[in-house]
Amino acid sequence: GMLARTDTGLAQIDYSASDTTARSIGLFSVANAGGDIDINYSGRIQTSGDSAHGIRAIARTNAPGSGAGRAPKTGGIVIRNSGPILTQGNGARGIYAENFGSGDISIDKRGAITTQGLDADGIYANSTLTGNPVAFSPPGPLTISSSGNVTATGNGIYAINGTKGTDL
Repeated sequence: GMLARTDTGLAQIDYSASDTTARSIGLFSVANAGGDIDINYSGRIQTSGDSAHGIRAIARTNAPGSGAGRAPKTGGIVIRNSGPILTQGNGARGIYAENFGSGDISIDKRGAITTQGLDADGIYANSTLTGNPVAFSPPGPLTISSSGNVTATGNGIYAINGTKGTDL
């Protein structure tokens, strides 16, 4: 598979290929401390193995918000995929995006997604703040545009946009 990582800038995958086959994650991008993720892929992705996601993107920060009403700063996640995705493994999601801060998530899927394995969602998107919900503003918008079939052994499309609180 492919990996793109950044601590503060842009982690970008812009790739057009006829085939990407992996025994782990097909495309994996991580942005720490406010970096952005931009994935634009038009080829076929096929993975095998448990948790071998087709496309995996995570934006996170280890820094707390700077005062009441301010969320920890994370960058946005943009995923555009026009090719088919096939995952074969338990928990192996077609597209898996998580943002643990104030950034947006935007997914534009135009190709078919097929998952084979227990609890393997077609698209799983999670934009959730963790911490004291009183101190943070809400996470950024989460949008999913999907054309093409989604055939999944888990949820077809599963999206969470909210705040996980802690006991005070």
